[in-house]
Amino acid sequence: MDKWLSYSAGVCFSAVLHGVLLLVLIVGWQGEPELRKIVRPQYIEATLLEIKPKARPVPQTKAPIKPAQDRAEKQRKEQELKQQRIQEQARLEKKSRATAAKAKAAKDKAVKDKAAKDKAAKDKAAKDKVAKEKLAQQNKLREDQLLAAMDEEQAFLDSEEDAQLIGSYSSYINDRVSNNWSRPSSARRGMIVELAIQLVPTGRVVSVTIVKSSGNEAFDYSAERAVRKVDRFEKIAELAKQDLALFDREFRSFLLVFNPKDLRQ
Repeated sequence: MDKWLSYSAGVCFSAVLHGVLLLVLIVGWQGEPELRKIVRPQYIEATLLEIKPKARPVPQTKAPIKPAQDRAEKQRKEQELKQQRIQEQARLEKKSRATAAKAKAAKDKAVKDKAAKDKAAKDKAAKDKVAKEKLAQQNKLREDQLLAAMDEEQAFLDSEEDAQLIGSYSSYINDRVSNNWSRPSSARRGMIVELAIQLVPTGRVVSVTIVKSSGNEAFDYSAERAVRKVDRFEKIAELAKQDLALFDREFRSFLLVFNPKDLRQ
């Protein structure tokens, strides 16, 4: 009702104002023209306002507080918070275990790699040592073979030289014995007697023994006397001074085959 009255009053006021203005305009056009001061009319703009009644605040009804429900809610929230802390702790522990496991795996791998590297180095060192020892053995074998070949060659040369020396000294002994031999009348061509002779390094004869008779006693004793008559072989003494080993091996004790070539039939 108040809203309607306010609205009606506004409308009426606006209508009266517009009527007055219209009347003034009509009267002005019908009268005689006369000079007068024109007064500019002042217009009033009317605005229709709608006045809305203020809404009354609706009182909010609060739900009655239930202590048991609040305690349960509080316990639930505490339980959720506790569960969240437990989960967070479990996550952190899992992350820590994963980090520790990763670190342990890296450490174990490093230890394993180092052990493998050390073993490979040790195996290589052992292999190199075996190869080095084998090469040394091969070199020594070749050296020994070379030395043996050289010794063999030298021994061959020495044996040839010794054979020549032995032949030369044997001819010297035969010549000395033959020069001191007195031919018996019973000696005949083809008679051979073998005598075992022992000398000392001075070349002196220390013993003469008949080891194989010619069959003629006079011929055998004549050969024995010829050796004793020589008494000392000077060149054999010189040989003993130069090569005592050769003297000991060939002339300290030797067999003399006495076989004169100028005997009669």
